[in-house]
Amino acid sequence: MYAHLIAAWVATEPAHREIADGMSAQRQTLGLAVPGCLVAENPKVVPVLAIGAGKSSEEGLRRARLLAQALAPTQTESVLPLEVWRLDPAGEPVDIEIFE
Repeated sequence: MYAHLIAAWVATEPAHREIADGMSAQRQTLGLAVPGCLVAENPKVVPVLAIGAGKSSEEGLRRARLLAQALAPTQTESVLPLEVWRLDPAGEPVDIEIFE
């Protein structure tokens, strides 16, 4: 899972903060991140399932809960529980549910 890959990279790459700050600066230049976003020394990784605008199906939410249950045993201090974000038409989160 990507969350564990990122957590392992942070744990083993001494320059992870500088590299991530550079990645953040690139995203800011492209208008994909707000200025002033800094990377923590020991960041937490949060897996996110984003659901686009419109009505969420009950089947999709049921599957998200099953995914969260499957991921629960893999949670660590560095990898937090799955979050499901429901997005508005502009792609902004309007509802965030944490599946613990």
